[in-house]
Amino acid sequence: VRIYLFSSPGVILGRTQDEWDVRDKSCKVTRRFTGGSAVYVDEHSIGYSVFGRLDDIDPSAAIPIQIPYREVTDKVASALKSFGLTIGMERHWGLTLGGKVIAGHAKRYSAKTYEVHGLMRYTRWDMDVLKSTLRLRKKGTHNGTAYILIDEDVFDLEGKVAGVHHSQVKIVRDEYAELMAAPGLDEYGVAKDELIARLAKSLAKAAPSDLPTELAKRAQD
Repeated sequence: VRIYLFSSPGVILGRTQDEWDVRDKSCKVTRRFTGGSAVYVDEHSIGYSVFGRLDDIDPSAAIPIQIPYREVTDKVASALKSFGLTIGMERHWGLTLGGKVIAGHAKRYSAKTYEVHGLMRYTRWDMDVLKSTLRLRKKGTHNGTAYILIDEDVFDLEGKVAGVHHSQVKIVRDEYAELMAAPGLDEYGVAKDELIARLAKSLAKAAPSDLPTELAKRAQD
């Protein structure tokens, strides 16, 4: 288990994501091993990773590779619930508070090992900073086809410019609106140091005691 804080602002890209999604080219950028979209981090973000062996997973389960994902998400939820919070789970293994996402997770598997990463927001997002740093997206449909909107440009799901005007697309999901609505844990009286301590204790129950050399090195790095 690894829990980490961020001393300066930056952007973490998904494994295959293009740096074009970073609007502020002066911002520090790194890339994670797992998929998903870009996330902005600063001193109010809490990151965590759990590394493990697939050999430790029950192969008779319906979807064995989902077990680490579920276990990590459950342990993070348990830590948050210990503060008296009512925590929900969305279909992409994110955690919600008041129906708004406050933590997200991603995973990566190799032949024998797995990694599950998560990021939690402690305070509300500064939307001016987010908008100036990232190209936030909207997802929508037109005539039964799905599209992505960035600013007023419309793209198909392969990232190619689409011949559709933005006013024709019916918006079904808006990253800006979702992030703006997400509450801060500090608003609920959660102390940051205590949150980190409880998170570490809870996640330790989901992690194996020994790892292959290569994966152990990656966890330390």
